[in-house]
Formats: sequence, structure tokens, C-alpha cells
Amino acid sequence: MKLSVPFIPDPGYADFLAQHVSALASIYFPLDTETVMDARVRSAISSHADTGETDRLNALLKSLRPVDKYVLANTRFVHPDLYSNPVKTGAFLNRIAQMDDATGIKGIVVADAYLVNALDQTAHHIIPKLSIIPGVNSMIDSREKFLAWIFL
Repeated sequence: MKLSVPFIPDPGYADFLAQHVSALASIYFPLDTETVMDARVRSAISSHADTGETDRLNALLKSLRPVDKYVLANTRFVHPDLYSNPVKTGAFLNRIAQMDDATGIKGIVVADAYLVNALDQTAHHIIPKLSIIPGVNSMIDSREKFLAWIFL
């Protein structure tokens, strides 16, 4: 059995995971941005993503290249700008595309079907490459909700 574990951008933790890469199926992590704020992340970085911050994250993820990587956007609150501001939506997807080029990103874990639609409407080149995974915060607790996600 392989594990899916959270990734914390800490060099010691990244080294530990790299030593156990054969036991990993996937890792998942939030992007610290002002438009998608995971509840566990409190500081905000501009959605125009500090290149240095993305580079540091990519450097830590490189040793985990064979492992599937998922960006967490599974908060129940997504800033309205991510739905309606193409600059911020594009910046978010550009950051994911940059990370995909550097380390490979398999998909996004989401809780909000509206976010999926907003990202899809951008026609960004990264969209067809990404899997969309409904996270536990999607609260798929009925047949109707399940079908709504399946036919998104």
C-alpha cells in the first residue's frame, strides 16, 4: 500500500519523504495565495506569486518528481476575485503551470464546483493536463451531489 501525505515546505521533511518515495502514491499542498487561502495557512502572498517562493517550493519538490502532486484549493472559502478577475485566476493557473513544468503537477483538490467552472472558463493551457479531485470539504453526502460532481 502506498500513502498519500500532506507536503510541508520544510527541507528536512522533503528529505524524509525523498528517502521514502517508494512508499508514496501522492502528496498534496496548498499554494499560499490571497485568492485561495487554505484554512491552515495564515500568511498571504500576492496571487501574482513571488517567483522566489515558487522556486523554493519547486526545489523542495524536485526530489519527489515520481510522486503525483496535487495543489490544495479545497477550502470552503475562495475569494470572489478568483471567480471573476481573470488576472488573478490567470496568475493562480500560471503558478500551477510553472510548477508543472518544474516538478509535475497532477491536479487540484477542490471543494467548490464554481471554482472548477471558473478555472475551466479561462481556457488556460494547463487546464487539460490537470485532474480535478473533489476534496472532503466538497461534502458529497448524497447521490445528487455525487452526480453533480461527476457531470461537472
